[in-house]
Formats: sequence, structure tokens, C-alpha cells
Amino acid sequence: NGLYSAECLYWRAECYYRTKRPELTIIDLKAFFNNPYARSSVNKVTADYALGYAYFSKKNYPESLNWFLKYVDAEQNDGATTYADALNRIGDCYFNARSFAKAQAYYSKASSVSPNTADYALFQAAYVSGLQKNYTGKITKLESLINQYPKSEYGGEALYQEGRAYLMMENNTKAIETYQRSAERRVGKECRSRWS
Repeated sequence: NGLYSAECLYWRAECYYRTKRPELTIIDLKAFFNNPYARSSVNKVTADYALGYAYFSKKNYPESLNWFLKYVDAEQNDGATTYADALNRIGDCYFNARSFAKAQAYYSKASSVSPNTADYALFQAAYVSGLQKNYTGKITKLESLINQYPKSEYGGEALYQEGRAYLMMENNTKAIETYQRSAERRVGKECRSRWS
């Protein structure tokens, strides 16, 4: 019946996405949304998120933004990891459109709703601050990332970007100190991986 037809379209789209076929994902999700039974599907809101990612993977950021915005409007679940992830992707879409103030706002919201994605959101927010020539703000956000998330995969890049911010402020002494911290972190990480 129509309900199963809608659900099959949704799940096939999910399979296409997992097998890195975003074009087919988009076709099936659009067909899902055109099915009258989609409105009553438990997957309707998740389909918005999935379609946002399908367009995002194709670097179609305006279309991706539309679907992620629909998802966060419908979801309203401030604690969900996918909700915070969608906020980060909205920030990324605005970032790619060079709407830095909007990107900054969504990164900030993402970091406040989920600790699981806060390191990425802080890093991106810091990067945006640097593009806006707010180097003090960039440094503050990067230090916050480094201190709050010492095991973050963005830690090394955060120190590098912090050093760049000090260079832009012509504070060579602090830049040297930061690059030294970055080098020590990298050596320490290599030693730990070699002996573990």
C-alpha cells in the first residue's frame, strides 16, 4: 500500500546514501516527500535531515541549507546529537555562502546544545572570528576548545590557527609559544601512538 511504498523509498534512499550515491538518494527522498503517506511517516523529519546531507555531499549548499533548516524547525530537540549536527551543517552552509555572522550564530548554538559536537562548533566559530579579523575572539574560542576538549581531533589545528592569529596581531612572542605547544603536542601524540 501507499504507506509501505513511502517507507521503502525512504529506506532505499538511506541505503543509497550509505553507498555514496547522493543523486539516487535525492531522487528517492523527493519521491518520498511527494507520496501522500509521507506526512504520517515516522521518518518524515529524519528525511529532511537526510536530504540536507545528500545535497551537502554534492556541495549544493543553498539546497542543503533549506533542508537542514526544515529539519531543525520540525525537530526542536535541543539534546539530540543529530539536532546539534544539523546546526553545525547549517553553520557550514552559511560559512560557504560567506554569511559569517549567521554561521557564527549556528556554531554557537550547536556548541551549547550538545557536548558531542561542541569541539567542531568551537573550532569553526573561531575560524569565522579570524576571517572577520577578530583575532582576540578567535584566540579565546580556540583556547576554550583546547582546554575543554583536550583529546579533540581539532586540537592540533586549533593551536596552529591560534599561532596564526597571534601572527596577524604581530605578537611574535605568543606565536612562537603557541607553535612550540603545537610541536610538543604532535611529538607527544606520536610517542603515545608508537608505545600503545
